Amino acid sequence: MSKNYRKIIALGIIVFFIAELCIPFSQSSYSTTKENGNGTLTCYFFGKKMSSKQDVELSVNEATMIFNLMSQLRTEMTLDPASNKTESLKIQLVNTLDQKGLLPSSVTKDTWLSALNPTWNEPQQGPRKKSSFPKLSATHGTCTLCMVAGDGAGLLFPMFLLPRPRFIMGWSAPYGGITTATNMLTAKGYQAEGTQTGTAFGFIGEGLMYSYYGYQIYSFLGYALIATTTAEDLEYVPPNNPPSIANVQPSDGQDGVPSTLANLQFRIQDPDGDFMKYTVTTNPDVGSASGRLKPSGVYTVPLSDLKSNSIYRWTIEVSDGKVTITEKGSFITQGKPPFDPFSQGWAYRKKITVNHTQVSRDLTDFPFLISVVDQNLRDHAQANGNDILFMDNEGVASQLGHEIEYYDGATGALTAWVRLPTISSAQDTVLYMYYGNPSSPAQQFPERVWDGNYEAVWHLNTNPVGPVLDSTAKDNDGTTEGDMAASDLTAGKIGRCFHFDGFDDFISFADFTSSMNAGTCVAWVQTTSTNSGAVWGEADSTSNKPYIVLGKYSDDLFMFARDVYGMDSNYQGRLSTGMNDGQWHQIVWLSRGSGNGNAFYFDGHQVSLNWQDGQNPNGIWFDDQVTNTHSIGGLDRPMKDVQWDGRLDEIRILKTPMDTAWVATEFANQNNPSGFSSFGPEVPGS
Repeated sequence: MSKNYRKIIALGIIVFFIAELCIPFSQSSYSTTKENGNGTLTCYFFGKKMSSKQDVELSVNEATMIFNLMSQLRTEMTLDPASNKTESLKIQLVNTLDQKGLLPSSVTKDTWLSALNPTWNEPQQGPRKKSSFPKLSATHGTCTLCMVAGDGAGLLFPMFLLPRPRFIMGWSAPYGGITTATNMLTAKGYQAEGTQTGTAFGFIGEGLMYSYYGYQIYSFLGYALIATTTAEDLEYVPPNNPPSIANVQPSDGQDGVPSTLANLQFRIQDPDGDFMKYTVTTNPDVGSASGRLKPSGVYTVPLSDLKSNSIYRWTIEVSDGKVTITEKGSFITQGKPPFDPFSQGWAYRKKITVNHTQVSRDLTDFPFLISVVDQNLRDHAQANGNDILFMDNEGVASQLGHEIEYYDGATGALTAWVRLPTISSAQDTVLYMYYGNPSSPAQQFPERVWDGNYEAVWHLNTNPVGPVLDSTAKDNDGTTEGDMAASDLTAGKIGRCFHFDGFDDFISFADFTSSMNAGTCVAWVQTTSTNSGAVWGEADSTSNKPYIVLGKYSDDLFMFARDVYGMDSNYQGRLSTGMNDGQWHQIVWLSRGSGNGNAFYFDGHQVSLNWQDGQNPNGIWFDDQVTNTHSIGGLDRPMKDVQWDGRLDEIRILKTPMDTAWVATEFANQNNPSGFSSFGPEVPGS
């Protein structure tokens, strides 16, 4: 059940508390007007050709009962105006008002019922259309030909300024109220909450206002030609279902796309059947398009002037007039056709052999780490390593995508990542490194290493004073906070890394995991601290809750925690691991999605955390919280706490949960690169 409907159904409880809690409060602020403790309930009738009102003195309990009945009827008229239950509640309300003497003498029960069932509404008592929606801004809503009802702490204003049968009815709730208006053609409308004022034109229905010890509450329901409300908060009723973008071709991260590709294709869909508008742009600009008043369907964008071995980013925005959805992605065109580097200026090569016994199972698109100090590279490669490239075979072969994380031409120290299309657990995988071409442009292509499954890869290998760069095509770059300086760039587990001071250092990122129902977070950590510290966090920059944090609790406890406001919302798991021993350790959080559980790994092995109060963490995943910021090294929230004291390196976010074999193979490769693979002797070209 939606949030909006839950609020409507709970209205009876709200009115009860207004009567039972707010009224005693007013006793200290207002003089008593009724010696017997009763209040005055005023009943208004707004008909086609007449209007009238009736005042009756009632107890709080009697008034509360009538208000609750009005609220129940309002709910049913909103959800299903033609149901038997709605009709039964109308009859029950009119009978109750008659029993309490609230029907004006000029209004019969049949006349009152006719106001709740006007003849111009009868044709709409059936299936609703989906073609329109109310006008709605953040604080103002307007709905036409509608059912309108409301409750609140304030006043009704029956004014009769226009000739019959048109009437104007208004309300003001300076102490808060709830108003619902739904179009009878479309079943769509708005709900206004909080302090508000409103007006209904051409209103036919009924209203109640109860005065007690100087305090007034009101309730009304009926039909109007136009209802308009200005309030603190407005939302659609029923809740608007946002449009979606799907089936983008080429898909995000797709490699090897022909440079002859003629169109980018995508599907847009709106669950409510609303018409949409879309905008598509590309960077570099190889095509763009836009459309308005478009139904759900497949659309294309003509492309031109694509170049080989290039990356193209696309952005698609679609709006249903209420919500705008944006999706970004990229594709990479085909690289060079197979070639022999020796015939194109390269002078040397080395064979690299991956030890199959270190591979837990056959894997595809594996980012293979090379970490070596090689005197031959020092002596023959360019000083910046631009001429280093990797091939999948000797002779005429295909080039492999790679990223150089670190290279020192003075020593030949190389840290690089190579994307292996396949890596076998049954036989050794072989590739070749070429170098020694003084005229070669840069051969690395980082985006080719990290496919569309990677949402972010941070090597933490650049000056912390500048932006923290993401190596993927998603460009989820971050910003350092606190007093991080160039001196905080230090030796890491893999190349270089960042040192965090445990006081105010952290890295902040915009929220990019809100649509992820599952995923993987991987990080290398080193610390000797006994304090708590966040490695990865998701939080609200304006509030201390909600949050998700992966990191360390006190002493040596590996920790995962999640907290929101409300009951039964806190989860915290811990495990003694020795992670503050000053050595490098790899931690992994693997989320399988809603209801499918989580897994945690420490140094390549799956571990079971001890959950506080035996809580089941089965419902924790990346989109579990409504957050607006992500962070490394601390939680980016007003408290600015859980600061990491130590070093962090090689942090990644993936949008799919990797399995145990993948985690074990990555750990084996990154923990001991020299044991994972070996280099053959230098071979000169002929």
